Amino acid sequence: MGRAGRTCAVTAVAMAMLVGCGGHDDDVDDAAQIRSTVNALQRDFAAGRMDEVCKATTTQVHTQVGSTGHAKPTECPKDMARFVELLKGGGGFKGSPRVTRIAVAGDRATASLEHPDGAVTGVPLRRDDGRWQVANLFGATTLPSPEPGAPRAFDTPGRLAAAVAGSPVAVSNAKDGEPCPRVEQSGDWPPTGGCVFPAPRGTIESSVRTPLGTFFLARCLTKSSVRLAGNGRVFLDDYEMAVRSDAPKASACGDVEACRNERSIATSWDGELRASTHGRFVGRLDVCMATCVGRFEGLTAVEVKRSPTGWRLELDDAPVGTGGLRLDGGWDLADGDGLRLSAAEKQRADTGSEPVSSHNP
Repeated sequence: MGRAGRTCAVTAVAMAMLVGCGGHDDDVDDAAQIRSTVNALQRDFAAGRMDEVCKATTTQVHTQVGSTGHAKPTECPKDMARFVELLKGGGGFKGSPRVTRIAVAGDRATASLEHPDGAVTGVPLRRDDGRWQVANLFGATTLPSPEPGAPRAFDTPGRLAAAVAGSPVAVSNAKDGEPCPRVEQSGDWPPTGGCVFPAPRGTIESSVRTPLGTFFLARCLTKSSVRLAGNGRVFLDDYEMAVRSDAPKASACGDVEACRNERSIATSWDGELRASTHGRFVGRLDVCMATCVGRFEGLTAVEVKRSPTGWRLELDDAPVGTGGLRLDGGWDLADGDGLRLSAAEKQRADTGSEPVSSHNP
């Protein structure tokens, strides 16, 4: 290829990399239309123009909104108005986000929204008959559950990056010093093995960031059991949420449960713990929560802290993937004094001593 040919090729590649910033005219037009769609959606919603809100959203959104609160979808404007009333007990929507980036692929697009607290969420859009519409209001997926297989790639930035950058962890039973057995998982059947610690009590607060703002979802009682392998793999089994006695009648706690596979078996939240600085232990969990509007799923950050019962798994306003759900709270481990976590590589080569550890005697 001659010099002129190489120059044209480089120029073509550079133009293709520009998304909404002087690239192809169609890309510029799409980006402008998408930004206009999101901005108009926010204005119409704030003004109570639910007919216009419905025009700017897909039928999937209409079904999501109509399914909230154990209801069945009727007419979109009526369902939108009912949804707004439903959320008033939690304070309604707060803080409209702004569009910061747009990626277009044919008739599909994703708009990145930055919220007032700095959180960034991704909102899908679809083009129908030349008009862009918001295709998901809550960040929940209504697609079939993914096939069982290897854990998803862990590339989420921020707090989750620290969970990967940390040191390997060794997990053992503090009562006998033996490493926890490995956890076995076959296909879509529940995991077995490891050291199992019941987590019978906990409280989780959840909120959802949407194109319309952030709304408080629920404050729920929760229980689970924590299964740990000797190499730091962690599984949350038998996850359940229950309505608190002080919760409003419209609480969403009763609508949240563990995701289930094709065999109707509840799936575990699985992940990995790592040793961080100052004796801290952090990790990631691959979360999946089933609700009446779809599944919230993705990676989130967790910290394991000392507690009166030994250890506690803590979620600190932790985002779940990029869909908008955030979780705050955690679980106390029953019999947690029997758990020992160690930074596996911190050994004294001259004495062959035990790894530096953090546990409750």
